[in-house]
Amino acid sequence: MSELLELGAIYIGTGVVAYYIIEFINYIDFRSSREN
Repeated sequence: MSELLELGAIYIGTGVVAYYIIEFINYIDFRSSREN
């Protein structure tokens, strides 16, 4: 059971990090596209 919780925490953590990275990249692309 503890292994399952550990995998779940890693999965959620990875998803959150990936989400923020994608949002950050989109924000940079949006800003640079507006400057041109």
